[in-house]
Amino acid sequence: MNKIGHAIAIVLIAGLLGAADGGCGGSSGKAESFVANRDYKSAIAIYEKEIKNDSLNAEAYFGLGKVYFEMKDFLKAKQNFEKTLELNPESERKEQIEGLMFTMWAMAYNDGITYYNKLIKAKDKAQRNTLADSAAYFFKQGIELRKDTVATFNLLASVYNVQKKTSDATKILEEALLNAIADEQTYEILSKIYLFSEPVQTKKAIDVLKEGVNKYPESPVMYRQLGLAYLYDGNTEEAKPIMKKAVELAPKDKYMWFYYGLVFTEKKTKEGYEQAVEKYNKALELDPNFSDATYNLAIAYVRLAEIDRKEHKNDASYTGYRELYGKAVEVLKPAAERDNKKEQWHLLGKIYAETNQIELSKEALEKEDAAN
Repeated sequence: MNKIGHAIAIVLIAGLLGAADGGCGGSSGKAESFVANRDYKSAIAIYEKEIKNDSLNAEAYFGLGKVYFEMKDFLKAKQNFEKTLELNPESERKEQIEGLMFTMWAMAYNDGITYYNKLIKAKDKAQRNTLADSAAYFFKQGIELRKDTVATFNLLASVYNVQKKTSDATKILEEALLNAIADEQTYEILSKIYLFSEPVQTKKAIDVLKEGVNKYPESPVMYRQLGLAYLYDGNTEEAKPIMKKAVELAPKDKYMWFYYGLVFTEKKTKEGYEQAVEKYNKALELDPNFSDATYNLAIAYVRLAEIDRKEHKNDASYTGYRELYGKAVEVLKPAAERDNKKEQWHLLGKIYAETNQIELSKEALEKEDAAN
């Protein structure tokens, strides 16, 4: 959950909330007077009496809907507006009602966004829980008002993830798929839930991402996620061409090269690590300070050194593997000095130990203890 939500600009149609021309007569005017004075209870009583006297009175339902709109009870407002159009599909109120319906959704969505953006920045656990509850309330309301707007589904799922309500997040995203409104983010979030929740559901992730690739054939994110799903499933041969497609679609994206490198390390072969080195170096060309790529590149060099050493185990004089350890140090040491992460100093200490640089190893392990 790292994306700031964007609010929807609300533009009220001229006269949107104005009095109904040719409305329900004098009682309608009296009801609107009550609304103007925020005496909503009295206004509701008038419209409900008119509906009781004439259950086919579309204008009374419209007036009642407007009262609930003013009260910000949007779901009841929606019910009454829909009843207006059910009774009179060609009502002159149709355009006005459509505008009101959009406005209600936008107001609920914007309220949800306000709480969501505060949630992203909040640190206090109790505050985060309160903000998450408020954001979820408004996003759920937005979905009830409009089931054709995927952003509301995605944001509600993100809030549920924060609340660790994985089942609820899954259901809301699967509903978006069933409604045929899913976008790239829907497929991405849902696939991550399948892959990172218990129990892991790699088959579901692969199936949903195949659908995503078919729908968005030019999306590198869809290919990246599908490649990772195959990787989690242990199917590196399927993952390789998928990841290759991802980097072809986004050759300037360091993460695409990073994940492409991961695919080649899975089987722990010399050829695989050599391919991984190439991919991680591509990522580092795009961002020399990319810590994860630096760390994985160092590990790939260490694994190559171990393989090389094993291949020459019967040659006591062979020291060629030390060059590969040297390459690992060359990329890892500047990163450790820059980032000061425990895992970086730990790996550096192990490399020094393997190459009999005992004092340097001790120094690196001491820095590990003091690192972040």
